[in-house]
Amino acid sequence: MGAKKEISLRVIEIVNQSSSFVGKYEEESFSQNMMCDLQEIGLESPIEMALYVALETVLKINFLTRFDMEGESVCTGGILISPQVKIGNYRIDFMVSYYGYGDPGKTKLREVVVECDGTAFHERTEKERRYEKQRDRYMQKLGLKVFRFTGKEILDDPYEVAKEIIGYVTNSEENTVTPTEYFS
Repeated sequence: MGAKKEISLRVIEIVNQSSSFVGKYEEESFSQNMMCDLQEIGLESPIEMALYVALETVLKINFLTRFDMEGESVCTGGILISPQVKIGNYRIDFMVSYYGYGDPGKTKLREVVVECDGTAFHERTEKERRYEKQRDRYMQKLGLKVFRFTGKEILDDPYEVAKEIIGYVTNSEENTVTPTEYFS
């Protein structure tokens, strides 16, 4: 085998090895960031935690930027995931917003209210059902779209739920993929 071919094979070997190292680094980094985020945000519901991590994963897999409200750059845009938002007298589980590039904080293109309806916290009594319906009507009066997902839906396939949310706010549902689709 010629020296040039041996060098080329060694380069391919190094690329593959480096890819493995970077993958392990990214895996550890993502895991640590998610655990820190979950603690800082203060989500109490495991269903909301699962959805938050799935949303962040779908953002990453689809090469979408997380919007930084503190951002200085006028080029900054992307997705803002806001858990536990207070709107009027109501607290919603998540507000997911998509900001366009060019004028941060002013070019909100699309957003959706996301509710995670675990049976432990939702629709147990007539009074609770009435409260949920009143809240939905209030959001609709403000012009907000509300997506409700059951806890089972979220826990069975959190990435599919996240894909639906991210696809909606970016107006690219057919182009958004889950990790399973991306790596298959």
